[in-house]
Amino acid sequence: GVSSSRTQVEETFTVDGTQVTYNPGDATLGWHVGLFSRIKITKFYVQPEVLFSSTGGNIEVTQGNVATPEIAEVDLNKLDVPIMAGFFIVKPLRIFAGPTFSYLISENIEGPAVIADVKQNYNKATIGYQAGIGLDISSLTIDLKYEGNLSKLGDSVTVPGTNQSFNTDMRNPQFILSAGFAF
Repeated sequence: GVSSSRTQVEETFTVDGTQVTYNPGDATLGWHVGLFSRIKITKFYVQPEVLFSSTGGNIEVTQGNVATPEIAEVDLNKLDVPIMAGFFIVKPLRIFAGPTFSYLISENIEGPAVIADVKQNYNKATIGYQAGIGLDISSLTIDLKYEGNLSKLGDSVTVPGTNQSFNTDMRNPQFILSAGFAF
C-alpha cells in the first residue's frame, strides 16, 4: 500500500547562539507491505496485521532571522502491528478501528547543516490508533484508514558536544491506502 504522512513538530531552541525553529513541512509519500488475518464473528471481525512501513515527513527549519525555512527530510522505517476490530455495514462495505503498535527499525534525517548538529532522540516503540473503511470484492480487499499517535515519536533533541537537550513533541500521523488479497 501507500501512505501520506507528516512529521508534526513545533519547537524553538538555541544552537551555538542561533535560534532554531522546527515547524511541520509538507506531507511525503510512503509505502508498506505485510500480512493480515481476518477472524469473522457474524457481522463483526478482528483483523491483526504485521506490516513493514516506510514513512516520514518534512520539517521546516528556520535559523535566526532567515525568512525562508530550509527543509529537512525525515525517513522512518517501522514494524507496525495494528489490531483492527470492525463490522460489515452492508457487504462488501465495512468499518474498523483499533490500536497500532510500532517499533522503529531505522531513521534518517537530511537537511540543513544545523540538522547535522542536532541528535533526534526517537522512541523505539510507540502506540497509536487507526480507523477507517474497507471494501471487499471477491478476494480483493481495499482499506483506507487514518493513523494517529497516542505516544510521542520523539521526546527531545540533543546538541552534540554540549549538555543542551531540548524537549520536543514529534509525532507522525498518516493516511493509509492498502490493497490486498485474501486467501
